[in-house]
Amino acid sequence: MIGAALLMRVFARWPHHLDRFRYRRGQAGLTLTELRAEYGQRIIDDARADPVLAQVLDDIGTTLLQSVRTLDKGLTPPANRPVVRYILLTELANRYLASVTEPFTHIPPSPYRGYSHPMLIVAAACRLGTSRRLRVP
Repeated sequence: MIGAALLMRVFARWPHHLDRFRYRRGQAGLTLTELRAEYGQRIIDDARADPVLAQVLDDIGTTLLQSVRTLDKGLTPPANRPVVRYILLTELANRYLASVTEPFTHIPPSPYRGYSHPMLIVAAACRLGTSRRLRVP
């Protein structure tokens, strides 16, 4: 069995491997890779060709990063910080997606063209999950 300290070192070095593990047993949400495949990939592809959409995703990603840093509270040791932030980002994306799929939920107006606000947030979270900004203190 692999020790927790070794796993944390592996995930700190290569956080994308964390997608292979569920962040919580019993109530497993989707990983960022699954969220990207199901909801965000088309928007991310469109953002490559549309600089305005790319800026909208960057702005949402900055807000998400601030939320993750606030939740982290700087208490995590620097070696484990990328892993903890990745888990928090995955949790935020799953909780937001769950909250907007509840019955009688009001979905905010789209900030850009025909893309729904929830899908832009999920796409921004997926994009942030693969960026270096998540690992920087």
